[in-house]
Amino acid sequence: MSVASFCVTRPVTTSMIYMGVLLLGMVSWILMPRELFPSISFPQLTVVTRYGNAAPEEIENLITKVIEESVGTVPNLKRVRSISKEGISLVTLEFDWGTDMGFAHLSAREKVDQIKDRLPNEADEPIIQRHNPFAHPVMIYSVSGNLSLSQMTDISKKVIKQRLEKVTGVASATISGGEEREILVEVDRGRMEASKISISAVVDSIRNTNLNYPAGTTQGKFYEYLVRTMGEYKNIVEIGQTVIMVETPPEPEFRYREDHDATRSTNPKEQRFVNLATVAEIKDTFKEKSSYSRYNGRENVSISVQKQADANTIVVAKRVREAMEELSGSLPKTLKVELVYDESIFITTAVNGVFTDGITGGVLAFLVLYFFLKSFGDALIVSIAIPISTMIIFISMYFKGISINMLSLAGLGLAIGNLVDNSIVVVENTSRLRKEGGDVVRGAIEGAEEVGNSMVTSALTNVAVILPLLFAKGVAQQLFMDLFFASVGASIVSMIVSLTLIPRLAAHPLALPPFLLFWKKKKKEEPSFVEPPTPSEHLPLGGEEAPPPGRAVLGPLGAAYRFFKRGLTEEAFAGIIERYQTLLNWILNNPKNTSLIIAGLLLFSMGVLAIHEKVFMPKFDQGQFMLRIDMPVGTRLEVTNRVSERIEKIIQEIPGVKDQTTNVGSSSTESIEALGSHQAQCIINIDREKQKRSTEDVLADLKRALEKTNLEGAEVQYILQDSILSTAFETSAPIVVEIKGPDLVTLKKISTDITAELEKVRGIYGIKSSFALPSSETRISIDKDRASGYQLSVSEIARTALIGI
Repeated sequence: MSVASFCVTRPVTTSMIYMGVLLLGMVSWILMPRELFPSISFPQLTVVTRYGNAAPEEIENLITKVIEESVGTVPNLKRVRSISKEGISLVTLEFDWGTDMGFAHLSAREKVDQIKDRLPNEADEPIIQRHNPFAHPVMIYSVSGNLSLSQMTDISKKVIKQRLEKVTGVASATISGGEEREILVEVDRGRMEASKISISAVVDSIRNTNLNYPAGTTQGKFYEYLVRTMGEYKNIVEIGQTVIMVETPPEPEFRYREDHDATRSTNPKEQRFVNLATVAEIKDTFKEKSSYSRYNGRENVSISVQKQADANTIVVAKRVREAMEELSGSLPKTLKVELVYDESIFITTAVNGVFTDGITGGVLAFLVLYFFLKSFGDALIVSIAIPISTMIIFISMYFKGISINMLSLAGLGLAIGNLVDNSIVVVENTSRLRKEGGDVVRGAIEGAEEVGNSMVTSALTNVAVILPLLFAKGVAQQLFMDLFFASVGASIVSMIVSLTLIPRLAAHPLALPPFLLFWKKKKKEEPSFVEPPTPSEHLPLGGEEAPPPGRAVLGPLGAAYRFFKRGLTEEAFAGIIERYQTLLNWILNNPKNTSLIIAGLLLFSMGVLAIHEKVFMPKFDQGQFMLRIDMPVGTRLEVTNRVSERIEKIIQEIPGVKDQTTNVGSSSTESIEALGSHQAQCIINIDREKQKRSTEDVLADLKRALEKTNLEGAEVQYILQDSILSTAFETSAPIVVEIKGPDLVTLKKISTDITAELEKVRGIYGIKSSFALPSSETRISIDKDRASGYQLSVSEIARTALIGI
């Protein structure tokens, strides 16, 4: 018994199987994660080592080179890159694609552990991090209101931040801007020197006094007690009472008695305690600002939410919004918390757009089938194959661990035609056998069996076309694997459905749900509208055609229904066949001219391909772009903030700008990509609902306006968010020029020359060089001989200079 025969002779079993498939497919659709693009695992590791306040030269010589030499022998290592900045060393390890990154991480950790003793004692322990190209905030909240900036910072840190970091899937919540409380000890150098106290002694006294320390246990008669030494400060008064130095009286002179016995004076002076309040003033104030944050020009506290690497963006965003709704009741009413950026909105819009396009394609396929098949029932049977096949593919994707993303849905969209091709062949063959007078059931079985081999061959042909994607390497393999799986699955599933479900529906159409058979009930009924009369009927005296009494005028909807109901008439179909035969005869009788035409079309297509724009991924206008502001290295935070405010005022005047979020500097020292005091970034959202303007148009207006403004030497980079994947690679620039060499001076000259030449190329903007400009530096040269005369070491002098600054 063939598969088609089994499904036709057992219609209830077949129906139950496919009803279960529909149910399981709907559950899979609900549970499948939604992402913009497939998850990509990059074969990179980054070794991060912090060495506070060290210059880049010391970082490179003492840390970076040592780590590079150690990790150079890790298996499957492709390339090692490093960046040495002030206070931090970054060594990036690039491996071959397909490398087991878990094993590579362990190998790199073993190599780094072997050279820990060679690193400076003051340096932090090296941290090995997995490379996450999508490690950027998925949501940004703005906290503002009538409260003071310090109160908003305190609430953001102790309430909002702690609540958000407890949400499942959230990796961290970073706060930018605001003010933090600080106890400032302002030392009076004159008093300190008069008391012969060093600044390092003041710091050591505070550090050694302000602590609680465990002292073990003590045993009583019945119980054993924990002993703790409590010394932490409770208020500012206790800080001022800290003893910095104890002055002891000089040793008394010896007196000699007649028996020449030396004895000490029995009346020494009392000791004098020098407190911190004697030489310093203690203030309860705020920290010196290391960052500024503004939303639409108003200073605020910004909270950036970053998700875990394997978490789903849409699910995490939903949980965060729910957590903020729960938290809103406990926050002060004068506090305003606004969601200024949500990446999940764009992902949902993009995925729903592709899904809607797929549904539209299915509806259009049904209309075309109805027009050509001239049978509502046959067209509906063929159209049923589309949702059924889609649900089976969703089930396979769910158990394969594939998410619903742009590429997997694109694969389904490409396969919409394949989903109905095989079903059309079966229905058409079954209809032919039925018209020849055969039995309906036997016609359904034989109709499927006759074309079974052809459909298998057709499905394998479609698979062979996409099969080369399976052998792609690198990021292309991970990126297009979902598209490959969806397209191949659609071809195979279409073949299975056409050999099982379609014969069953063709043989037993009355077993379908009643609402799918309304065409059978109304097949002989008069439609809800009536065709318009011929010109010879119902003509009024004026000679104009008028509708008959009780009949409605034929409208556009009725005309469309009439057009598709009649379908393609036999006369029209015969005319199409006649024209096709004429064209075919001309082609067969003129082989030379036909070959020339085909060759010309081939050359024309190759020429179009050569001049056509080529990109790795299509561009998406998110309605958002970013400005990166870079002042000269070493610029004070206040100067960078002043320039940023000037740029923000210009942005507000650009038509189409909805809102803007600005961060100047960074209060976080943990992030590798933290902004320096000379850097700022601004995220601009476009209001495309009120003003239909593209992101590129708004950016062009802003660029022209900033060219006329004095930015005090700032360099502005315009980063378009038209390709999400641009952030996933080594650089977001489409063209990168690498210059290598041992001499930094020569490298700087070559870099400057190449930048000048590139600026002359039309269409290029935002040229950026990774060559860091030297920052201002004050060097202290120590005379070691004189220092030894004062019994001072180099480390003591350096430590005193650090504390004093």
